[in-house]
Amino acid sequence: MGMLTTGREIADLLRQEFGEKYKLVLKLSDPKDKSSYDDILNLRAQLRNYVAHGSFGKDGSTFQFHSRVGAVSLKILDHDARLEFSFGTHSVRDWEDDYARIDSFLNRLWSGNREHAK
Repeated sequence: MGMLTTGREIADLLRQEFGEKYKLVLKLSDPKDKSSYDDILNLRAQLRNYVAHGSFGKDGSTFQFHSRVGAVSLKILDHDARLEFSFGTHSVRDWEDDYARIDSFLNRLWSGNREHAK
């Protein structure tokens, strides 16, 4: 987009958070860019934060810890108030929808005046 002119500026940007990088590329005043940005941040929070890093779910029902084999999901409370726990993910994902959302974001990212950068 022509906003960075030196290698130092690019190196500094690479250390920034996900959102800061994309705010530099997407025009959040454009409703389509904003919608695409919001959707990919939402998907990122659903997948990366809870699956890769482990955390309590919003309803307090899941916890994940890291072992030698990676993150392990542990469901502590069940939604129907049974006092059981189980290992595994806490919900079924529609992976095809997730892939479509990523594809939609990438199509938006490389559209318009950003297309030449691809």
